[in-house]
Amino acid sequence: MTNENTNLSDNRLLFEALSRYRFLGVDQVEALLDGRMPDIAALQSEKTIHTLDAPNLSGKRRTVLALARRGAERLALAKGEEVQAFPYVIPSRLKRSLFTIEHTLCINQVGVVLERLQRRLFDFTILDWETVPQRIGTSILIRKPGDHLRVPLVADAFFGVRWGKECPWFLLEVDRGTVSLKRMALKFQGYLNWWKQDGPKARFGVKNLRLLVLCPNERRMLRLQEAVRSCGIRSGRGFVWFALQDIVDSERPESFLKADWRKAARSSRRYSLFRTCPEP
Repeated sequence: MTNENTNLSDNRLLFEALSRYRFLGVDQVEALLDGRMPDIAALQSEKTIHTLDAPNLSGKRRTVLALARRGAERLALAKGEEVQAFPYVIPSRLKRSLFTIEHTLCINQVGVVLERLQRRLFDFTILDWETVPQRIGTSILIRKPGDHLRVPLVADAFFGVRWGKECPWFLLEVDRGTVSLKRMALKFQGYLNWWKQDGPKARFGVKNLRLLVLCPNERRMLRLQEAVRSCGIRSGRGFVWFALQDIVDSERPESFLKADWRKAARSSRRYSLFRTCPEP
């Protein structure tokens, strides 16, 4: 394959990745393209992508990429079909909320890690990856004496994977420590009631579903675990799993699967997402 054809192929892979994830950091693009990097300056001058300087997961600055209208049109022409999901980003909206972009990058990091695992592990397959709120959101009515409260349950992502004979499904919540513990306790109460009422089966058609909560630090995780226990609902607590965000590492994607997950119980025990996990 000539350099020109390689560049065209990498450009298309970049456009496809941006159409799936909306925003990606340069490091995330490199992870998805196995270290290759398209000519960002050239693509920007062609107005096929937008770039923005934004904070990364640790608060440092980094370049963020988004698909422009012209890039979406090129991708649609190459695929011979309409581009779905996030076709392109309007420049005026890029700077509205750097926090929103940072949060999106945190969510997308999980998707990047899953794609890396799919390439590295035999028989590991991503069955679904969805982040559109309208497609994964639901709500639950919590009844209390003299009061009824509708609690929205809109996770950051819904995904399923198959590895060997195991086929688990997950909801993902990326916690940035900005929502009050009172609000988080109410949300967990909603999730537990939803789980008890067979919400996963009714909403997604699956039973083997867990809620994964990624936390920014140990202190916040302990408080969120306590928030689950404070709901006064014992059954279903094992539905909620916690881990620190640094396990989502595109250089070491297997870390996401390993025994670094904890449940809400007061216990030091840690769990793996699968019964069998790869060696480091």
